[in-house]
Amino acid sequence: MSDFRRGAGNLRANARLAAGRHDLTTVISRATDHAITRRVQVMQEIDFEAERQKITELRQIATQNILELQERFITAVQANGIIFHAAENAGKARDIIVSVAKSHSVKTIVKSKSMLGEEIGILPALEHAGMEVTETDLGEYIVQLNHEPPSHLTAPAVHLSTAQVGEILYKEAQIGPYHTPQEMAAGVRKKIRKKFLTADMGLAGSNAIVAQTGAMVIMSNEGNIRLVTTLPKLLVIMVSVDKLITEMKDLAPLIRVIPKNATGQRITNYCSLLTRPAPSQEVHVVLVDNNRVAAMKDPVWAQATRCVRCAACINVCPVFRTMGGHAYGTVYVGPMGITLTNALGLDPGAKRLADACTLCDACAEVCPAGIDLPGLILYIRAAGKPGIIDRIRSGAIGFVYGSSRRLMAAFRVLRGIKRLFSGLYRAFWRLAGWRGRRDVPQIAKKSFDQMWKEDNADRD
Repeated sequence: MSDFRRGAGNLRANARLAAGRHDLTTVISRATDHAITRRVQVMQEIDFEAERQKITELRQIATQNILELQERFITAVQANGIIFHAAENAGKARDIIVSVAKSHSVKTIVKSKSMLGEEIGILPALEHAGMEVTETDLGEYIVQLNHEPPSHLTAPAVHLSTAQVGEILYKEAQIGPYHTPQEMAAGVRKKIRKKFLTADMGLAGSNAIVAQTGAMVIMSNEGNIRLVTTLPKLLVIMVSVDKLITEMKDLAPLIRVIPKNATGQRITNYCSLLTRPAPSQEVHVVLVDNNRVAAMKDPVWAQATRCVRCAACINVCPVFRTMGGHAYGTVYVGPMGITLTNALGLDPGAKRLADACTLCDACAEVCPAGIDLPGLILYIRAAGKPGIIDRIRSGAIGFVYGSSRRLMAAFRVLRGIKRLFSGLYRAFWRLAGWRGRRDVPQIAKKSFDQMWKEDNADRD
């Protein structure tokens, strides 16, 4: 079980905890390195800039016409024989889904991976109502057994080593003991197969929904989603309004790019389009807003809602690769998590997340929706109100760096303090915020200006 605390306000404490776990960085880097390498290879097969332009344009059109597309989608799904529900916030979404389950006397539920489900807190709500919910995505099943949230958008258990996964499966589900990923996957498949066959309800998310036809698109690699959406007699699809696209042809660039950007695959193993209920099946769709429409109308935050959840920005982020996803303390992590959490107001301490960024610009380079993630993070930082210590620190730095003479004088003072009072020197840098595992800065005995003048003295 994770020792990290939930809530963006715990970012610094969680980061310190992550810094003490050398194995965490090793495990995450190994997994994300593989995804990055594969992405580079398959991206050579397409014109990424052209595809990015297409996705950016179709997402911008959807954002600008969101209310119209929403009405068209409602009309289409109802014409297809699906029961529609609108949820303006997370609480309403939970209430709708729990109510539907209760009205059908549901006891057991099979669920596919859904970050929206994490956002609205649907799993604990259903369990609180007395229902047994089984996550059927392998990564989600592992973190469910370990009583922790996912740490990554597309790879929920990326923070765990193979040995740790084997231990969790054996201890919590009596699967194994196994030592290879193949054995573990086979063991989980055998364990949850009967869950699909006996479940009262299926619960799934969606990668995109089409206003033109009412189709709900789900991309996956494990095959579990097709079992979740076809075997139970009752199916509930929960999807956020920002997944709306205008028409079927808009799916093409998404299907081409998302798998390549996310996992380095040419295409996902499964791509399902759900339009009508299967025979003798009842299907409900819960369309969740949760501040998205308001964000789409905001000139700054609108671009954050274009995110297609490929997680490529997370894989390349040096901060995520160092401390992992749980350190953020929020549902959405990495660069897209920083921006989306702030855009939707999902956490009262969301502005703190902007500290988890080096502004290296790697996220912007890989984003298929053309989102200026570093620019949005700078905007969050500028909008934040610094505390009294930060204001004093910034004022002092500005004063010293505002004059070359003051800067040189400051260095001379620091050299003297370091030579005569090394403890006081370290205390100064700790007060300045140079804490944790980092060594305090070392001041050269001579400035560059001094060395330049000495080296060139004979040339004058």
